[in-house]
Amino acid sequence: MLVIFGWLRRFTILAIKLDECATCGQVCEHVVGRKTNWGHAFWMPVLLLGFSHGMICSTCGAWTPLSWQAVRAGMSSGVLPLSRSRTNAAALLAAAAAQEGAPPLQPAVAFDRLLVNPKRGPWDLYLKAWPVLVAGLLVAGALAPRTPVVGSGNPTASQPAYGAAHQCWEAPDGSISGCRLANGSVEGLASGTPITCYFDEPLPAGNTTLRCRSN
Repeated sequence: MLVIFGWLRRFTILAIKLDECATCGQVCEHVVGRKTNWGHAFWMPVLLLGFSHGMICSTCGAWTPLSWQAVRAGMSSGVLPLSRSRTNAAALLAAAAAQEGAPPLQPAVAFDRLLVNPKRGPWDLYLKAWPVLVAGLLVAGALAPRTPVVGSGNPTASQPAYGAAHQCWEAPDGSISGCRLANGSVEGLASGTPITCYFDEPLPAGNTTLRCRSN
């Protein structure tokens, strides 16, 4: 059977923020988002490999890393303050204030506002639901019934689902010479190689196939 697996990356747009790019120096909109890396089987993401948050400059495409704590707080409050120098932004604000005859705004006040994306898409929903899905699979696996394996050392293996254990004897040709029943009597002959067979009493009439293993 062919199994297609590998890894993939998904990007979720969380918000939009006006700011000065630390790379190109332009004052423009920045896309605040989340990158998630997944291990997939048949392109279905099944294993979360990691995630990161940051913002992308709409002018040059530069990625500025952000902590998930800061992004989470900004998504809740609508404000995402950043401790950084904004030389070009300060000059633009001073020029705009001079034209209007008003005191210039501080860059921290002008650029802290965060416009949250209300429709973050199915990948954001899948990321939130993924821990619940994994927990459900683990619980289902833990509660799934297990069939005892004969000879595995399992204490319940002496009475498998297909019958109780009986002392039997195997003839040289591989057939069963006889078996000891629960009341102590022997059905057939007590001769040959001792072997353990599993069946329920009484034995059905006619040809019967027993499940046996060597002692």
